[in-house]
Amino acid sequence: MEKRVKERVYNEANYIIKTNYTLRQITQVFSHSQSTIYKDLKDR
Repeated sequence: MEKRVKERVYNEANYIIKTNYTLRQITQVFSHSQSTIYKDLKDR
């Protein structure tokens, strides 16, 4: 996995844990599509 993708996944996961936000709210914070974030958290 590329370093930038790995960092993105860690950042998204940590943010969800800290804020308890939903996937939809996270998409607005990180400016990625819902499917990208879902795939990051599920598969990567």
